[in-house]
Amino acid sequence: MKRTLFCVCLCLILVACLRLFMDEDAPRQKKEALSGKTLMVSGRIYQKEKDKFYLTSVIVHENAAILQQENSKQAIEFKENLMCEYEGSERLKLGSNVTVLGDFTLFSKATNPGEFDSRAYYASIKIAGCIKQTEILAEGERYSEAAEILYRMKQYWKERLYQIFPQKEASVMCTMLLGEKGETNLELKALYKRNGIVHILSISGLHITIIGISLYQLLRKSGVPTCVAAVIGGSILLLYGALTGMSISATRAIGMYLLKMLSHICGRTYDMLTALGIMGAVMVLQNPEYLYHAGFLLSFCAVLGIGVLYPALTAGEIKKSRVFQRKYHGRFMNIVASLMNHVVNVTWQSFLSGVSVTLTTLPVMLWFYYEVPVYSMLLNLLTLPFMGMVLCFGLVAMLLPGFGILGTVDCFVLAGYERLCKVFEGFPLHTWNPGQPKAWQVVVYYVIWIMIVCLGNIRKKRKAKDRVRYIQVLQIALLTTAVIFVGIRDLRTCEVTFLDVGQGDCICVQSVSGETYLFDCGSSSRDEVGRYVLLPFLKYSGIRKLDGVFVSHDDSDHKNGVEELLTFAEQEGIEIERVYWPGEMSAGVQIESETSSVLCLHPSKDFEGEDNASSQCFYVELLKDRGREEKLTLLLTGDVDGEGEEMLTDKLRHYGIGGSAVLKVAHHGSKYATSERFLRQYKPQVSVVSCGRYNSYGHPHKETLKRLQENGSIIFTTPECGAVTISLGKEIEVRTFRPLR
Repeated sequence: MKRTLFCVCLCLILVACLRLFMDEDAPRQKKEALSGKTLMVSGRIYQKEKDKFYLTSVIVHENAAILQQENSKQAIEFKENLMCEYEGSERLKLGSNVTVLGDFTLFSKATNPGEFDSRAYYASIKIAGCIKQTEILAEGERYSEAAEILYRMKQYWKERLYQIFPQKEASVMCTMLLGEKGETNLELKALYKRNGIVHILSISGLHITIIGISLYQLLRKSGVPTCVAAVIGGSILLLYGALTGMSISATRAIGMYLLKMLSHICGRTYDMLTALGIMGAVMVLQNPEYLYHAGFLLSFCAVLGIGVLYPALTAGEIKKSRVFQRKYHGRFMNIVASLMNHVVNVTWQSFLSGVSVTLTTLPVMLWFYYEVPVYSMLLNLLTLPFMGMVLCFGLVAMLLPGFGILGTVDCFVLAGYERLCKVFEGFPLHTWNPGQPKAWQVVVYYVIWIMIVCLGNIRKKRKAKDRVRYIQVLQIALLTTAVIFVGIRDLRTCEVTFLDVGQGDCICVQSVSGETYLFDCGSSSRDEVGRYVLLPFLKYSGIRKLDGVFVSHDDSDHKNGVEELLTFAEQEGIEIERVYWPGEMSAGVQIESETSSVLCLHPSKDFEGEDNASSQCFYVELLKDRGREEKLTLLLTGDVDGEGEEMLTDKLRHYGIGGSAVLKVAHHGSKYATSERFLRQYKPQVSVVSCGRYNSYGHPHKETLKRLQENGSIIFTTPECGAVTISLGKEIEVRTFRPLR
């Protein structure tokens, strides 16, 4: 019956999946139409931070132009919530109704492979958009006193943590104990993330075990009836969840705890998988967008690994270790041997639990983050045993005046965590980065995962030791196959990707023989494109080495991303063979490999022109395969114009280059570049313009687009298409990140 309920919950989750696909587009289109408008909005404040607050039960009133255009006299009710940027949000009361005026904007969509999609993330937590330059028009007198009390308690305890701990450690403890994610030291968080222990910062099942289960057991040992102990423990956990913001992992853990307490009250057996299924169904039916949320999937898959794969790998039991035999004379030595055996057994069980969690969450990790820290299981084995102590000492120091000395122990442990992470980062093959797997690879992986679980059930029924061994070997073989299979990615491809970096350029070229070249990376309209556009793309693509980085000229919109890349490349495990700065290459210099060729066409050594005219221009040839004549050709022109473009045209004629495949249109589509004479010589089949959406320069200019069209070239622009990927199959294939309308 337990598993029947679990299966029913899985079916309900599938129903929620269908809801995602059947969702109407009309509400989304209306929100897109409202974006950029000044709106008057009413709603109830359910959360607030230092410089922003969040509204639920949102109603958009008729003062927006879009509503007047539709001749609508009714207000729009949002199903989602809204974020409002507002300095001094702390003075507002939680639970109060407010009316605000401000500019409504949607969160940005990802426009490149691997880039973080803010709109999808906020949609998964039911936040539709952001009100900027918020002005409070009206504020209701009624508010939630309970919510305000919890908020003030949280602020008080936050101040205590900063009094007890040094700045960096205080930020970590605020995140661990109070769910203050914005407080975490960014460098330390990045260090934890690279090493696979960032989950220790989340309010999760460990907190619930320490607070809920420990309190329940303490009350029961004190003689408190089961029902009363369960209600007290559950109430305190719900208050703690409300205090810390009720994150996804906390909601799952608290919900499962309440179901466990309900089973004790009713005198029924608690089944972890059934509780997990019930919580999954409840949360997904309430918000189907959770199925796109990495935190939701990782939280549930981790518990699924412990509840399903772990028993399958151990056949339901762990054989007790006898590493230290009790053959010693004397009671003391026998006690020591017994303790050592216990340590070995617990360590082995913890290791298998970690393996089960890692293997169950592996496809999710690769899907969202494209890489996995290889030593994360070992590092978790060393850090997790101390987490209970860190949380207990932190809670006591935070709650009870006079116990701040306990924070010294936590500081010592956190310093040890940081030191361990840095030591592990020095190990070879620290990170496995196969890139994002295909959807069908994920499906096949979990099919194999189910087969391993079924073999575990067979092991429980087998009594012959030899057959059990065969099944164990088969399970290990299947696990190895699944891991290798989900990580397979063909890096030897003939393609070029023009990344959307806004007003700037960034081109990544990959050859069949494995070379990867980067041409420019910079932007004048987007911040930190090296960290937030280029690096995610490299990880998404499974690229760990750049054989050459070419910077066309000194303008920031072509080189600032490269400078960023150089600062974090070693830290992120990106190997850069060589950087060719402006002036380090001149016309005639060629770099060749088995299946690729990069020829510098401009400028010559003696050319003296202004910055744009001196842009390095490269002609790239990519063979479809070794020994074949089919090839993809492209001309990368930087910002070349005027006299520089004239000389480039002469070089094209000199080398007999014309009628080629791809052109990176110079200077973001400026009318002062890409002349008629140049186009008559090169005759590109496909032209790509990289520029910023709604840029102040008016790029790409109509005159340039007209010249390209008249010369028979198919035009793709990054503002419209997002990243543009061109590869060579049977013919030239063009893929755009954004669907073309």
